[in-house]
Amino acid sequence: MAQNILVLGGSGKWSAKVYLPVILGDDAGDVKLAAIGDPIDPRKSPHTQSFTPQFDRHHTKWIPLSGNLQNDLAQLDRFINVLEIHILAIVVPPYLNFDYLDWGISQGLDIICDKPPIALPHQFGTPTAAHQLWQDFNDLCDRANQSSHRFYPRPCQIYMHLRRRFEDPYIKIYQGLQEVHNLTKQGLTYLQIHLNNGCYRFSDEYHLPGAHGYAQGLGTLNHTGYHLIDFAAYCLVNAPPIATYIETKLISCTLVDHVGSLTTDVSYGKLLSRSEFRNSESSYNSHPEQPQKKRWTRENETFEPSAISNGEVDINLVFAWKNGLNTQATCEFQLSLHSRGCTRRTTPHYEQDCTHDEGRVSDTVVILQQGPLQSFHLLLSDDSDDNGDLRLVRRLNPKVAQLLNQPPRVVYDLVLPCGESTLFAQQLVRTCLEVFANKGPQEKLAPLSLQSQKSTLELYVLAVGSAFGKYTSWWENSQLYCSDPHKIGSIIK
Repeated sequence: MAQNILVLGGSGKWSAKVYLPVILGDDAGDVKLAAIGDPIDPRKSPHTQSFTPQFDRHHTKWIPLSGNLQNDLAQLDRFINVLEIHILAIVVPPYLNFDYLDWGISQGLDIICDKPPIALPHQFGTPTAAHQLWQDFNDLCDRANQSSHRFYPRPCQIYMHLRRRFEDPYIKIYQGLQEVHNLTKQGLTYLQIHLNNGCYRFSDEYHLPGAHGYAQGLGTLNHTGYHLIDFAAYCLVNAPPIATYIETKLISCTLVDHVGSLTTDVSYGKLLSRSEFRNSESSYNSHPEQPQKKRWTRENETFEPSAISNGEVDINLVFAWKNGLNTQATCEFQLSLHSRGCTRRTTPHYEQDCTHDEGRVSDTVVILQQGPLQSFHLLLSDDSDDNGDLRLVRRLNPKVAQLLNQPPRVVYDLVLPCGESTLFAQQLVRTCLEVFANKGPQEKLAPLSLQSQKSTLELYVLAVGSAFGKYTSWWENSQLYCSDPHKIGSIIK
């Protein structure tokens, strides 16, 4: 039986880079791209029109979505039986993921979804968002566990795009943490992640199409930041600290509405000789239809979500694991996400579409300490149009190294080929299709399942809640823990 696939958001750039080359490829197997749901006709989209011959060969139908969720879901309901859809691929703005995941589960579909599984518009400025995110995620997992596939006698399988769980340098970290934890029960005690990622945007460019959801109040926590939160969660469940609480504190945050007042915006604009540079005040005057956003405060508790500041651009957080309130932390996680650091951008103006990689960089520094027994230092420097470089240093306490029969210090140097991240994402999609067709064991993809996101969602929700002061939660160590470190990352070889 051919696997009929519906791709929501299939006319966009990420779909064209990752999903369509796999689904429409000669080695895709017995799969058919039955339909694309998108406001833009995929045969006319600048990102996907080159696939028109393949669309015609697959008889791919365009389902024009309006942007009204209720109407769009009703339209999808009408088409799903006619097209006999087996698989749903969700490649839409993050704030729509939950609704389409919920719909796909109710229809009995297998699902591939981009991260994060759930997000709310303007969530970083909404005091009830953290609670709602956590409750909705758990409800979604319950429905997934109770689901039944429309064609097969099994539950629906739902997987997320989380490639850092399977890339080689990160696998070495997971395995190393688990080896030492299995030997000594020493948990992770310190984790620091600093990211400089993305295309530098000026204050008058965040409202443009393709600006990664900032206009909907969804910022860097939902981009590469989510992948790094997931990486941290996966480290923690493989070397869990002794703790009953997580305490989260927001150190600093730059929102979209703050950007125009920053001195870097002004000086860099002058360096690029921008013919028209608008600071925060003149930007408002130039775009009166864009209302000035405001932060929620206790003195102003009545507000509309559309009036809240538009998303976090740069953010610095500290998470502390404690074995009781008001006690010394047993583990600390410092997270700094910056999308406006050093850039390769040389273009003074983005036109009417920010959907491109011009000037994009990805520089990451990671430090992990497992008490006095082990440390990792990772340095990654990657450009969108060139090879990247990665160095990972693992250091073991000599006594532990002797017990593990491993060297006390190992250095890994890797060259990341240009486009490697895209190829890896394509391979994840290919593997999902094999598992959906019952041609591979589900265990291969267990670390990508929706349900395996519990620890990640806990950190993500705490980060969102930190906008309103110190945020504390019970720490629920999830079922991600794997007793055999050699099985970690065995999905793709």
